[in-house]
Amino acid sequence: MQQMQPETLFSDRVNRRRLFDCVAVDIDGTLLNDTKEIPLANKQALADFSEAGGTVILISGRLPVSVHWHAELLGLNGYYVAMNGAVIGKGHKISWSRPFEPSATLEFLQACRSRSLYCHFYTYDTLLYDQETQWNQNWTERNAAHLEGGRSLPPGSLPSWRMPLARKVVDLADIILRENQAIYKTAVFSDSPLREVWEELGNITGLTVTSSDLSSNLEVAPAGVTKGSSLLRLVKMLGISPQKVMAIGDNYNDISMLQAAGLGVAMGNAPKDVRRSAHQVTASNEEAGVAQAIWRWAYVDSQI
Repeated sequence: MQQMQPETLFSDRVNRRRLFDCVAVDIDGTLLNDTKEIPLANKQALADFSEAGGTVILISGRLPVSVHWHAELLGLNGYYVAMNGAVIGKGHKISWSRPFEPSATLEFLQACRSRSLYCHFYTYDTLLYDQETQWNQNWTERNAAHLEGGRSLPPGSLPSWRMPLARKVVDLADIILRENQAIYKTAVFSDSPLREVWEELGNITGLTVTSSDLSSNLEVAPAGVTKGSSLLRLVKMLGISPQKVMAIGDNYNDISMLQAAGLGVAMGNAPKDVRRSAHQVTASNEEAGVAQAIWRWAYVDSQI
């Protein structure tokens, strides 16, 4: 693919005829560059697609409050998918959700502990953990994204702004057994590759196991919940055909949505298995690959 400088994507093209009614975009490693910034080219391309009558859906493993935060940075106010598909939301309201069955969460926790694996839980707006590790240290600050150039808060939106939280608890098992807290996602982190553990945990009834970086983490959702399944659920709600959806992602937890969409686009920084699962491959997240994908494939007269 011919590589383009992001500034060349800033052009008056909002009246072009769309091939797709919807663009679904992953956040980490896709929308964001490696320094957790949204390149201005990506913001511009998504804004132009929206202004041309298209629907933009952010779809992420992040907490709903964090996905909404990114939507505000982009100036979006529509629906999004969070927790790898476990929550569909709009603003700070949940439109659909599927938490874990407590028995599945407890079995998962016991399986991690028997293998000396660190894990933590996600509620609607909080990460819960019971041991201090590198994977939860300064978690809120490390997950804070900005627009390119360092701006973090959309002008005028401060009253609705909320940061996702991290909270240490005495014992994660107590959260399951006594607090009746809804858990939508869990995650495993390790300094060692986790492919074998993926297969083992995948045998636990009630879980869907995937990863956003197989060298260091596993992401676990309730059974039957994936980014792809919730993308299909949401576009049905919106009256959009899956064939009219372009999905853009970079990792294993994105494969289901790349395959569910009419056009699945893998980022240039995606692992080989993810690139092979997609219909097309765009530039990397460091090269505004989201913007390049939209201008290359989303319009009838694309010229990139």
